Amino acid sequence: MQEISPLSAPTTVIIGTRGFPGSHGPFGSEENDGVVAASEVSADEIADEIRVPVVHTLLPSSRLVTAVILRRLAQDRAAESAIGRAD
Repeated sequence: MQEISPLSAPTTVIIGTRGFPGSHGPFGSEENDGVVAASEVSADEIADEIRVPVVHTLLPSSRLVTAVILRRLAQDRAAESAIGRAD
């Protein structure tokens, strides 16, 4: 993530955590989704990290991930609506 330019928009990172457990896997004791470690998808400018018990390959089709995305979109709409009323 350090190779990517800092983001200018608020960003939510969804991190899978159902990877290799324990210190004997390729990630040691670090939280992972079976493909990447949590530290690989973290960056200082990202304050909103959601961890879900899902393996990497199932993240796009996970109902849990869908619920997180829909909740974030609803929060954004509510915030925009509140800003519009304040003007």
